[in-house]
Amino acid sequence: MIYYAASVAIGLGNASSWNDCDSLVNIVNSYPLVPGDEIWALGNNNVIGPSALGTYNLVGNTLVINVQNLSMYGGCRGNEPTPPRTANIVSTQYPTFFQFSSILDGGNANRVIEISANGCRVDGFVIKNGYAGTGTQLDGGGIHVLSSNIWLENLVIMENTAGRSGGGLCFSQSGGQLKNIIFFKNRAISGGGGGFYLDRTHDVVSQNVLFNDNSVDADSTMNGNAIYIYRSNRPLFINNTIADNLHSSAVSVYCDNATTSNIDFRNSILYPDTLAATGGNVLVEYCCLGTIPIGIPLANIINSLPIPTNPLFVNPVPLSTPNANYRLQAGSPCIDAGNNAFVPPSVITTDLEGNNRINGPNVDMGAFEM
Repeated sequence: MIYYAASVAIGLGNASSWNDCDSLVNIVNSYPLVPGDEIWALGNNNVIGPSALGTYNLVGNTLVINVQNLSMYGGCRGNEPTPPRTANIVSTQYPTFFQFSSILDGGNANRVIEISANGCRVDGFVIKNGYAGTGTQLDGGGIHVLSSNIWLENLVIMENTAGRSGGGLCFSQSGGQLKNIIFFKNRAISGGGGGFYLDRTHDVVSQNVLFNDNSVDADSTMNGNAIYIYRSNRPLFINNTIADNLHSSAVSVYCDNATTSNIDFRNSILYPDTLAATGGNVLVEYCCLGTIPIGIPLANIINSLPIPTNPLFVNPVPLSTPNANYRLQAGSPCIDAGNNAFVPPSVITTDLEGNNRINGPNVDMGAFEM
């Protein structure tokens, strides 16, 4: 069944149609949802009412998703007859990043989303100002995932804070897919992974993801401003761009005691950011790096560009800066430098912004295709 959501109830308020939306909070937290249900949420610039209907104030109301195979789609205009995809992320369009943005705002008071059921999907939202800093909510300021086979797609996870780890997103003993996501200016206070924290996860795959300006406060060089990976079973990063997560002395990506199996970075750019590992087997294949990784044998850096190689971003400044742009310039050494075998055609057909994923003989490195 499909339920129609806005920031407040309109019309009959029974979630039966676009003209009778109920509030998203009421649908998620109070309706008798069953496996397979879908929630479609209005975005700003919708065709049926004020733009405010697409901005969701979640202060005091974490969205707790505890029904298996539930799908939640944002970015709707209010005239969709089928599961909506009316707009792609535009990485330079701060602060909304979408033409039709559904903004879930935690108001720096509480976590935005918690997922505790398998097979769920969250697609097409800006998730911002989440805060996990009290009681049991210490990890995952924007989203905390506690289940498996989760699909997160077309999201901007920005300006969230965790009292411990995973300012933007925390996967705890769970697994899933990330596709077409921006992690921007998230913060972890006492732990690791300002953007993304993986805690004993399994089968997590990150595709077409940009990490920018994420940070940790903890006084350690190994806390991972962008990503912290703790004892996880083969996380895989394909066509990610990890750039300018350079706060404090911490490295940008840290792999901690990765003893269970390989951690793979493929067709990705880490520039000028640093990658480090303690234990385990980390592979870096067809990548562009700004510095020599710490604790990773050079033999594990395979078919990558010479270190350091400047990827020649168009304008590498924080995304909140006017004209910020992490696409590749013409003449970038990262163009056509990836490995097509790492791009599963059944899953990755476009880049972060919806352009064809392979435009030349080979896929480009990073989240953007030239």
